[in-house]
Amino acid sequence: SLPIFVELLLQLLVGNIDQIMLSRFSQAAVAAIGNANQIINIIIIVLTLMASAALVLNSQYLGAHDTKRTYSLCHVVMLVIGVCALFSSFLTICFPRFIFGLINVPDDVMDGAVSYLSIIGLGFILQGFYVTLAAILRSYGRVKEVMITAVVMNLLNIVGNAILINGLFFFPQMGISGAAVSTDISKLIGLVMIYIIFRQ
Repeated sequence: SLPIFVELLLQLLVGNIDQIMLSRFSQAAVAAIGNANQIINIIIIVLTLMASAALVLNSQYLGAHDTKRTYSLCHVVMLVIGVCALFSSFLTICFPRFIFGLINVPDDVMDGAVSYLSIIGLGFILQGFYVTLAAILRSYGRVKEVMITAVVMNLLNIVGNAILINGLFFFPQMGISGAAVSTDISKLIGLVMIYIIFRQ
């Protein structure tokens, strides 16, 4: 259970890492990401819980040596979570101001929160597929590989933040947007890594 705990913790810490690294850039940026993370963490938890249900079912099918249902489950779960992730992306990209209005986000941090949530929203489909593949791999007992992938994702996010927030190595200084882009890129690389393990 320890690798599973670490992997889930690291997923939720991505936004907090962005906050910490932006603290030297702007206090308003920290507040903006803090508000956006309230929405992002809810979506991550919902997607993870849905994937966890697939883990339970897949473990039962594997125990019964029912390969046909295992394959069917993988396809159905990918479809359902993919649709939910796309719907989450649609809401956060098209209606971020409305969402933040519901939780009374101050006007002085609204623009930063909208920018961060909109860019992160583009990556929810990556998050959805990642948690699905991670759950399936856990049902096969590949928990350490999933945890290592999560660690690599977080390290890549930290490096990407340092480069894009501050404008290092000829990259423009992007601030909040840089943190969000770095998060999406790290999730994309993490998805590729976990897909390779899944194919194996």
